[in-house]
Amino acid sequence: MKYNVLFVILALLLCATAVAAQKPTYGHFVYLPMVVGSSNTTLRPTLVAPTATYTEIFVPIPTPSMTPTPTPGTAILPTSTPTLLMPIETLTPIPTPTSTAMPTSMPPSPTNTPTQTPQPISCPVQFDFDDGYESTYTLAFPILNRHGCTGTANIVPSFVGKSGFMTRDQILTLYHAGWAIGSHSMTHPYLTKITSERVEYEVGGSLAWLNGLGVETNYFAVPYNSYNNNIMAVICSYYDRARISWPNEINQAGADTCIRKSVFTISSTTVEELEAWVDQAIEIEGELILGFHRIDESGVYNWSSGQLEEIVEYITK
Repeated sequence: MKYNVLFVILALLLCATAVAAQKPTYGHFVYLPMVVGSSNTTLRPTLVAPTATYTEIFVPIPTPSMTPTPTPGTAILPTSTPTLLMPIETLTPIPTPTSTAMPTSMPPSPTNTPTQTPQPISCPVQFDFDDGYESTYTLAFPILNRHGCTGTANIVPSFVGKSGFMTRDQILTLYHAGWAIGSHSMTHPYLTKITSERVEYEVGGSLAWLNGLGVETNYFAVPYNSYNNNIMAVICSYYDRARISWPNEINQAGADTCIRKSVFTISSTTVEELEAWVDQAIEIEGELILGFHRIDESGVYNWSSGQLEEIVEYITK
């Protein structure tokens, strides 16, 4: 019995060694001899193995994971993409500023601009200059300015820039110097001799033209003193005040009416006559509008710069 046990143990060791030599990677197949129906108690070994059956058992051997050895100076990168915990900020490129080219020349400035009086006084009389003659800018403007007064230039857009009339720049110079700019229609027609559609154009179109020039106004001087009730209703729908030329008259102080009367000069009007009108306006505390056309020119509607200087001095003395 003792020898049989030794024989079995020896056989098991031989089988295990043979199997391990043949299948080192995937596991070992161990063949265990099972002695069937043997009752031999003889102690000597026998060369003939007893009849036996074998049971195949698979024992898996795990394959170890290999950790790569890093090469000095080389980082081992992960094989999977890491999850970002914070969103990546998208940077908007800053545009390169472009330089603005400087103009090679400056716009022309109005010529012959009279010297301005720093603090003009308030004149008790309104000076109106109709049609936009150039002499209003070159002569009347400096005379009134010397005495601290301003005036009103009533403009006909179709005359602007023509020979003998003011330019746009000159009109704007007056406006920015404190002068009032009034409308005197688009083409200076007799308003009573044109259609109602044309009246709208003459009255409303001149206002739009002045606004387009950058001038605000609420004053209209009726050309040729030509109007009737219907025309005056159209004028007063566009403007707060509509000035007529004849008959010569002083406006009552505080009168709430669109129509404004005036005293107009012609070449035969004397300085003394205007002084009388000034005295009367002061006496009744009325509103006096003195009207002029050309200065130092010719024709019936002309007055001299000397006379204008005299009446301005009389008013402001």
